[in-house]
Amino acid sequence: RGNRIGGRTGGVPRTTAFADNAGIEADFIKLAMWDFGQCDIKRCTGRKLERFGLVRSLKIGQKWGGVILSPLGKHTVSKQDAPIVAKWGACVVDCS
Repeated sequence: RGNRIGGRTGGVPRTTAFADNAGIEADFIKLAMWDFGQCDIKRCTGRKLERFGLVRSLKIGQKWGGVILSPLGKHTVSKQDAPIVAKWGACVVDCS
């Protein structure tokens, strides 16, 4: 199900900018999202990325060990987060 990128599903190959700026070796960055289903299915970017196999959808309440991007976040993402993203990936809360 979905496209396979880098031999796995639910992620994207690392970009040169990420590798150069962070000094981290990672061939693959895991991406996921918690989808609360509050937007139009046909126009939702998160669901579109999931259809293409670039993001995997998590169940509400499912744990994630990497960086979490939320509209209610208190801190910004910085270069110090690069090792966590390289090892565990990034997840977004998709809500309207």
